[in-house]
Amino acid sequence: MGLKFVAPTVVDGVSIAKLEKAEVDKMNEIWMNAVIVYVVGQNPTLTALKSFIMANWNLGNEPQMFKHEEGYFVVKMGSREGRDDVIFAGPHLFYGKPMIVKPWTASFNFHNEVLKVIPIWIKLPNLPLNCWSEDSLSRIGSLIGVPLYADECTSKALRVSFARILVEMDVTREVKKMVKIADPNGQTIVQPVLYDWLPAYCKKCNAVGHNCEAKVNRMQKVPQKQWVPKKDKVVQIQEVDEAIQKATKEDEQAKEMEAEGGWKVVTRKTKDKGKLPMYASRMIEYSNHQDPGRTGGAKGPNPYLS
Repeated sequence: MGLKFVAPTVVDGVSIAKLEKAEVDKMNEIWMNAVIVYVVGQNPTLTALKSFIMANWNLGNEPQMFKHEEGYFVVKMGSREGRDDVIFAGPHLFYGKPMIVKPWTASFNFHNEVLKVIPIWIKLPNLPLNCWSEDSLSRIGSLIGVPLYADECTSKALRVSFARILVEMDVTREVKKMVKIADPNGQTIVQPVLYDWLPAYCKKCNAVGHNCEAKVNRMQKVPQKQWVPKKDKVVQIQEVDEAIQKATKEDEQAKEMEAEGGWKVVTRKTKDKGKLPMYASRMIEYSNHQDPGRTGGAKGPNPYLS
């Protein structure tokens, strides 16, 4: 692209570069099918976002994508219909993170628009059907922000429970839950407003994507851990000595039982009290066979020896 010197226009002693309308309009046509994409709370790579868009947006042809150093992406679609289809399909999520998708404009400014003015889908439940015209919905949406589109079900009256429109609104201001509508007869309707999604906004940092006050409140609700000092070393040593003495005493009792040739049957203390385990009963039976003179023992030779 070869460039040339063009004499600037001087206005009140200040040099100004005056652009030609035809040239600006030609460049507007090139970028008019593009959308601005910003992932709230995450900074994905260009390759990761491209893979996500091709897998979830059903565009057919791969769009041109560019990443700006400020953290947002410019996705250039092949047609105006493809751009509108992506905008209508919102709200979008990038692996659980909300995505801001808005049409590109010549006056776009990232800090003034993406971080403050965001397109949000709103619902108007039980809105009278005679208020579903393009002009009426535009007037109602203007109470909240700048209305952009109505979805297909609203435009074709395929759903009568609520009207759904896309409104570009400033999330740094107070969100309206109710709006008032005056019909031609002078009657006033108080209309509730529901939002499909609203981004977190931090008044302290003046930024979208987090809320420091909400984070502090959550931290206060979390139970605090208390430090408990460990037992005294002397007490621990005493417990170890008692455990060794107890184990030594049990070993001595076991040796005495083995020397006497008797069996010690261990049973449960409650419901199995008085019952012999299966292995114990069999061992007693085997012992009786070896000693026929014992009470209840079997007579004759030992059947276990051939």
